[in-house]
Amino acid sequence: MYYIQGILFVIILNTALLSQPGGEYNSYGHHFNYLSINQYKVWASNNGNQFISPSDYFTGSYGLFWPAGENAYKKFSTNFLKTIWFGNLGEKYVMPRYSFTKFLKPGPIELLNNDVKDPDFRVFKIRKFWEKFPFGAIRDNFELDYNEWPVQFGAPWEDRNNDGVFTRNLDNPKFLGDEQLWHVSNFGDSTFYPYPDLFYGDALFKIEQHTLIYAFNRSNFLKDVILINLKFINKDLHSLDSCFILLESALLPGSYLDTVNASFAGIDTLNNLIFCYNRTNYNIEYGAPSPAGGLLLLNSSKDYGDAEKLPIFSFTQQVGYDTNYHSFAGVSNVKQYYNFSRGLLDNGDPIISPITGEKTRFLFTGDPLTKTGWLAEHGITPGINKISIGSQFRTSL
Repeated sequence: MYYIQGILFVIILNTALLSQPGGEYNSYGHHFNYLSINQYKVWASNNGNQFISPSDYFTGSYGLFWPAGENAYKKFSTNFLKTIWFGNLGEKYVMPRYSFTKFLKPGPIELLNNDVKDPDFRVFKIRKFWEKFPFGAIRDNFELDYNEWPVQFGAPWEDRNNDGVFTRNLDNPKFLGDEQLWHVSNFGDSTFYPYPDLFYGDALFKIEQHTLIYAFNRSNFLKDVILINLKFINKDLHSLDSCFILLESALLPGSYLDTVNASFAGIDTLNNLIFCYNRTNYNIEYGAPSPAGGLLLLNSSKDYGDAEKLPIFSFTQQVGYDTNYHSFAGVSNVKQYYNFSRGLLDNGDPIISPITGEKTRFLFTGDPLTKTGWLAEHGITPGINKISIGSQFRTSL
């Protein structure tokens, strides 16, 4: 069982994406809902992705905005927050079906054959003091999600009489923030893919993903923070060896055409902090001054009775390669994921720091404030297009 929790310091706003509380479905049966209690408006879906707003295209639309909460329209993220697992099954390295994004089946493994639009599988949204809202649709949706909080699938709850059994109207949903989303999805359905030719990976493990997203209504630094807790549960008969969890996203808008004000990413390996920033004080979406954003890994552990803490293992980027320098002969898409989850270039070549000349699993470990160490503007290695270096990142556990 894996617990991954990240903290985002971001700055985000798109009236076209406003939706009535209660969320909405797309044509594939995926449900979308959002948080907006602080300066963020952050969408999530039971397709397994965060920062993704409703769309009938299977990859979805961007869904992280700041500032102004409910009325936010400026996009901060230029990619969804995607998490995917990889591992060894016997002698074979496997990964689930995956393409530009995840496309999970809503619901728990035990109810794999249920309708994807089963209302119990929706993205639930609850808020503290919902009872004080005026009567109407907003209050009704908060009340419905509170009263139907899916404890039976693993949603957190408060055991008020300490009997270990959830009793509705006595025990309550557990609030970790002032507003929160929760849903369960799974990787186990081999038929639930709209365009099979676009997906690679073949593992159909009975793995569940529990997603909890929460935020606080505060005037301090928490007004610009979203917390995400991901739990992966292997309910399959088979175990995975040497398993990685990979997180992919990009937290700051940029343009490959604007090399002067390019958006970059880096990592502070001592503090498990990934950060995104502009090379200058100007951003294509926000103007000047430019915001910065980051993802801080608060806790990551394997739970086999005694939790084993897991640090960030690698930090890489999706970049453009010149195959005259870096051969991809015989390197499949699945193998590429295996490579960069281990801190290698996509084709399996080692990453060499231009500062130390030594092998490393981490790109861009320098300090952009003091302009010391390895920065994205220095590039990576001959044969990698510097224009393709941006604020996107891939980090593994």
